[in-house]
Amino acid sequence: MAPFIPLCWIAFSFVRQPVCRKGHRSAPRCFSSSSRLLLTVKNVITSPKSNTLQKVQKLLQQRKKRLEYNQVVVEGPRSVLDLLKTHSQVVRQVIVDVDQLHYHAALSQYETELEICYATAAALQSCSDTNQGIFAVCDIPQPDSVVPSSELQRVTLILDALQDPGNVGTLIRSAAATGVVEHIYFLPGTCDPWNPKALRAAMATTFGVSMRFVDSWDGCLQELRQQQSHDHFPIYAAAMTNESECYHEIISKWAEEPDTHKMALILGSEGNGLSPEIQQALKTREIQGIHIPMQPVVESLNAAVCGSILLYEVLRCLESSKQR
Repeated sequence: MAPFIPLCWIAFSFVRQPVCRKGHRSAPRCFSSSSRLLLTVKNVITSPKSNTLQKVQKLLQQRKKRLEYNQVVVEGPRSVLDLLKTHSQVVRQVIVDVDQLHYHAALSQYETELEICYATAAALQSCSDTNQGIFAVCDIPQPDSVVPSSELQRVTLILDALQDPGNVGTLIRSAAATGVVEHIYFLPGTCDPWNPKALRAAMATTFGVSMRFVDSWDGCLQELRQQQSHDHFPIYAAAMTNESECYHEIISKWAEEPDTHKMALILGSEGNGLSPEIQQALKTREIQGIHIPMQPVVESLNAAVCGSILLYEVLRCLESSKQR
């Protein structure tokens, strides 16, 4: 009878490579063990207390830290990868889940330009409840560094105490999509556009929009007067008042006037409406109210929906006037 030969498991050792890779073209070699993918990298971040992830947490959670570092964190594969395509110059570091190989392949073309760090899913989970396995640490651009994306940038959008980050992010995204917004002004009480929720709603378009922060309506008005290049610079506020006029008539008339093509558009919060100072300016006719007609069963529109409709009407009227 043949002797019994016991079977043995063979342990494999893996070649080690640095985790933060800058200047390496080849992607790390990967192996599959059960359902887990093991990368041939060393110093994978496993602790949420690491300096890298502590900084990410602070930037996500604290506005004062974003101001201190002049940096912000972008989350999620679509936002991060879109940002790398459109504004790669602002990205300083990418932190990625060590097991998410499809992210590694997408990032491989940027390895000579970026610092790419790997971390475990558990460690990344400590950074955000919406952890999708990839974060980018980015510089906040200065307002004057934003390059105009369209010759139709004729609108200054003013957000008056708009507190909902989803609305703020959506309006930024609509501003970028229409290409008609030259600047966005943020009055006191408006949500920080670099808030994580606002950034997610904007889908990385925030970096391509010029944004300015003012301390008061009077300060905003003073800046607008300094910037206007024509004597006729209308300021409109979205408001459901007896004196307000239909947005379509107002915007189409404005677009037809020769050499005007500049306006300011004010949006207030859906819950509280416009601030008292702007309401007073409406009463004194310093600014003009416009509204979007709707059925009586609806009292008001979501601020982001209202603003997006108005911006697309501006785009439509400007393009129509160019064709005449």
